[in-house]
Amino acid sequence: MQHETHARRLIDEADRRDRGVFQHALLVEAARVAVAAGSEELEYCARLRLAAAAGMSARSTELLDNIEWCLERHLTDSERFAARSGPVELAAVFAAVPPTLAASPSFSLATIDQSLSELQQLLAERDLRDEPDEPDERALSTHPPDSSGAATTRLDSDFLLTRARRHVLEATGRHREAASQRTALSRLRLLRTAAGDESHPAGHAHADADTPTHHDDPAHADDPTHHDDARGDGAADHPPPPRRIAESLLPLLQRGQLSDARLAHLRGYELVRHDPRHLAEIAMHIEYCADIGDLTRGLQLVGRHLHWLVVDPHDELARFDALLAVGCLLDLVCESDAEGHGPDVRVGAAEHPGLRLLLGMPTGAVTAESLSDACWALARTVAQRFDDRNGSSTFLDRCAAAEARSDVRCAALAETDARQGTRAVTHETPAAFRTIDPHSMLPSIQWLRAARERASVADPAGALWAIQQAHDMLDRESSAELLPHDDSARSLARAKPRPLVNSAPANPGPSNKPRARGAAARRKTTPAFDDLVTGATVSPVAPPHSTPGRRTPAPGDRALRTLARPGPADGTPAPPDPARGVRVALYDLEVRLAIERGDLARAEKVAAWRVDQLIAEDRLDLAEVELELGLLLFGVEPERRRGDLERELTAARRGAVDPEAQVSVLNALGELRLKQQRPREAIEFLLSSVTLCGHDPDCVAVQRPLMLLSRAQVAIEQPVWARATLDRLLRHDLDRAMRADALLLRASLLLGADEARAALDDADRALSLSLELHDGAGTIAACANLASLLEHLKVRPGVVEAWRMAVTEATTGFDHGAADHPDLLGLRFRLARALIASERGSEAAAELHRILDAAPTDVPAERAELLFWLGHAYRLEDDDDAAYASWSLSLTLCSLARDARAAVRAGLALGRLLLERDDPDSLDVLEHTLAQARRIPDEPSAEVDALHLYGIAQCAFGDVEGLQTFDRALDRAAQYSFDIDALLATVTESRARALDNLGLDEDALVTAARAARLYERLSDRASAGHAHLFTARLLVTLGRFDEALPVYRRALDLLPLETPVVELAVAEFRAIGARVAPPAGAAAAVTP
Repeated sequence: MQHETHARRLIDEADRRDRGVFQHALLVEAARVAVAAGSEELEYCARLRLAAAAGMSARSTELLDNIEWCLERHLTDSERFAARSGPVELAAVFAAVPPTLAASPSFSLATIDQSLSELQQLLAERDLRDEPDEPDERALSTHPPDSSGAATTRLDSDFLLTRARRHVLEATGRHREAASQRTALSRLRLLRTAAGDESHPAGHAHADADTPTHHDDPAHADDPTHHDDARGDGAADHPPPPRRIAESLLPLLQRGQLSDARLAHLRGYELVRHDPRHLAEIAMHIEYCADIGDLTRGLQLVGRHLHWLVVDPHDELARFDALLAVGCLLDLVCESDAEGHGPDVRVGAAEHPGLRLLLGMPTGAVTAESLSDACWALARTVAQRFDDRNGSSTFLDRCAAAEARSDVRCAALAETDARQGTRAVTHETPAAFRTIDPHSMLPSIQWLRAARERASVADPAGALWAIQQAHDMLDRESSAELLPHDDSARSLARAKPRPLVNSAPANPGPSNKPRARGAAARRKTTPAFDDLVTGATVSPVAPPHSTPGRRTPAPGDRALRTLARPGPADGTPAPPDPARGVRVALYDLEVRLAIERGDLARAEKVAAWRVDQLIAEDRLDLAEVELELGLLLFGVEPERRRGDLERELTAARRGAVDPEAQVSVLNALGELRLKQQRPREAIEFLLSSVTLCGHDPDCVAVQRPLMLLSRAQVAIEQPVWARATLDRLLRHDLDRAMRADALLLRASLLLGADEARAALDDADRALSLSLELHDGAGTIAACANLASLLEHLKVRPGVVEAWRMAVTEATTGFDHGAADHPDLLGLRFRLARALIASERGSEAAAELHRILDAAPTDVPAERAELLFWLGHAYRLEDDDDAAYASWSLSLTLCSLARDARAAVRAGLALGRLLLERDDPDSLDVLEHTLAQARRIPDEPSAEVDALHLYGIAQCAFGDVEGLQTFDRALDRAAQYSFDIDALLATVTESRARALDNLGLDEDALVTAARAARLYERLSDRASAGHAHLFTARLLVTLGRFDEALPVYRRALDLLPLETPVVELAVAEFRAIGARVAPPAGAAAAVTP
């Protein structure tokens, strides 16, 4: 392949792209190829465009390196290295250099002033170059000079220079001079608007001087075709720029326009959330969250964008703004008493290796307090460096002012928390329950079911809200049960113990007798009559267990087993309590939720309440086991001692403990073994648990071990047993979340058992349940499963829709503080593949570009895969230039990564494209592909395919040796395959077409007829029809029309109906039939 031609093609394709990873990859490869070709002119073109693209992104190092190289070449030889290269202008690109230098205290004021002088010189050179030449008098009399273009160029130059000066003045702390430059910018913007209205119909005016829109693109700053239509007065049909939106947040709050500020925040954040060069705007949005006290939202923004601090090492000005904003927010988080806040809350985003190095954080978990201190310390360091360079105290003053504002906010927050209590309580109804009638009285068991569903779908807020509703309903039910109906009922009501109320010990110390506390609570607590009437509850306050994990029982705890169980006085069995065990189950769920969020203190406190309730319900064996094991029963792994669960299980079996307690220990052991990747041991424990639960169809306790058992059986590849377990589980009355999980798991098993239709039904039902629950993760899993099943069944309708629903849910329904859903890129890739299979190339290309822009750049194999499919997407759109660029990049990446298989695949696609375009470069590409194929000894089919296509290319460009290449392909195939009839037919047809290209028509005729017979032997009607049609055309070329007619007829019999090929063949058949004089009575012969 000709290096210069290849580089020029890549540059031309890059000019068609706005920006992004694809354009950057094209330009980097073009520069590399230009260096290999020894063409400094092409390298200049590529580097100038790279600098322009870097100016529109957070790659200031690349901008400075490339623009310095280009400026040096231009000043040396302005004829060879012209100031304008295609759509890119050197002066416009260089306009981004002074602000970039000023944004870093590493560059001196002298260097910044020198860059401003160089910019002014380049702009003056451009103005002179665009001045009209001196016409003669005769030309002036017929064509008056038009100076509007030169005037517009001068306005553009003045604007670029003034804007650069203003950025430099702000970064160097000279705000008074910067204000005058801002005024000048406003005047120039108005003049440019007027000039745009007069000379350009689109009206290319700057939306805002501070806005990094197309006007800040140094590659197109003076190009009218790239200017926005947005007016300075804020036209309604164009969104305001991100900078202006971010700066408007504080004034809106100061005017009390809270709803407008909220809308502006949401709108402005969506404009900047995916672009690291908007770090300063992100800082303003974090500051907004601190101002309104939305700390949860602020922490989400910090989690998403904290790593942007290390993206651009030279943009320390934006880094300084971000550090101040993050420090202020984290100070509030440390002072807040709300759930999920506090100084010890973990900030996982700060554990990025680059951030640890920048902030000087030690290894280990990073808390809000430690990160806040590190941010303030680094902000002071950066401020000191700026002030040392600028010779002022501007930045240190800003830092001190920010700390003062943070102190004021923290004081206000502490006062608010003291007024509202030690724990902020929200009364807002979660979104999952807003459709429920607020006046409806759901029973407590239904609220328990709803809480389990919300916990299963990773909605802890909704689960806790449902738990609270269930407790309230239990209080109402208890109050209604205890209401006196006559005078004698009052004493009975007072004598009846009240659940949930614990008496705190008089001396709350490290007591080891929580059972005594529970028993005392059961004996001594007598709720007041007014409480029974109103249903009011007294908040139970019980000290937590001493330490997480195993709890050492006190002497005499085993005496609980000998307690007499109270019963009715008359000996008759008590009626079943429908709410029995509901409060215990609620506590179990609340303990697990606390463990999930890492709040072990809260988990221990609720576990103590659960033990008291178990004692109140006379479930003494289970209470005793939970006292001895503590949080180990709820999934907390032991920190020091091992084997406590096993020892407790042995003791329970020996002591004839109730099956309920044994099941609890067995479930905990099974869950622990699954976490430890020991599924075979988990199966033993879980089978024992299921056996103890029995076969009662109404048994709720068996559901959890059955679900765990099915997962363990899937883990050790026992699909038959797992399916049987799931069949039994699904016959129970499950909550919707557990049913959806079980259906999805069974769908995957059914697919493996070739029961795709049944699997499809299960996946569809799971999707319906997930949508009912507003379960984002479940919806994504169900959509992915459903789409995979449809692809397996080769049912195209619905595949794209299923993948698109999964992508939409991952994009809009996922908001857990991370940048994106962890599977979003994979889902987009599957969607793009499905779009390509449906021949919707433009949509597929859009999805693949989104993946390229978001995917990590240090994994060449993944990028090569994306580029390979991007080429296919462009090929469907008949954009051969873009397909060429994509496949050539993919081939280069695969070859550099020594991925021979991927290189062969990309090389065959690129070689076939070039061959269809009659480009002789296809020979070089296919020769390289053949060399890569020979590096795959265990896959000879790759070499056969490469030899086959290489032979076609050789013959297409007149090389007779291509015929021998066909023979080598067949010989290589025969070495590893017993049946090569299909390949023989394909190669024979290719040989026929190659002989035709070489001008050997007689040999081509014989070979084409043989290929048609071989296809018919294989019952490949379509391929046989094409071979017969080629044979008939060869006969027509040789003038043998009489022989061509029956061959045409045979081709029409075999070709698929209603295709363009058939229509063309019918037309040819009739034309040939008309040329042949038909005998009498044979007129119908010309009609197929």
